[in-house]
Amino acid sequence: MRNYLIEGISGSGKSTVGDELLRRGYKVVEADWEPGLSQWVEKETGHPAKHEPPFSEEWLAKHIWVWNEEKLNQMLDEEQDGIQFLVGGADNMEKFFSKFTKRFFLYVDNELMKRRLQNREPERWPDESAELRRMTEWNNGLLSNPPKNVILIEGSQPVNKIADIILGEVNE
Repeated sequence: MRNYLIEGISGSGKSTVGDELLRRGYKVVEADWEPGLSQWVEKETGHPAKHEPPFSEEWLAKHIWVWNEEKLNQMLDEEQDGIQFLVGGADNMEKFFSKFTKRFFLYVDNELMKRRLQNREPERWPDESAELRRMTEWNNGLLSNPPKNVILIEGSQPVNKIADIILGEVNE
């Protein structure tokens, strides 16, 4: 199986593109929603953390979002024909980069990111939230210094065009 990663900041359009690829008949795994694959853990201990948003600055400083290594390795190492897209991101995702044929990074400006997040979950992403401040700072860093070894895709384009760009790279 050839594995592809679609990553980017929250609100960049990853899930929407994943839905479009699924609609077109591709296998798509949404990392945040796949049972047992993603979770918040304590940075120091690695123990699972239970907490509902909105997250305080203090809570965010002590916790990270991670992928379950055993589950993800098993999923990515399946001996099957075809193409599989993993949609999402995690603080430990670099451990898995070598398992992907290509990585696609969706990016958007801060205003579009904020608008998408607030439309999706207004109670989680108010203007004054620590999580939104952190996301904006992270996005500023990504926009000024994009990740290496990825195919950069502007996430404000129509979803069908983004899917076409990705599939053009996959089917080369």
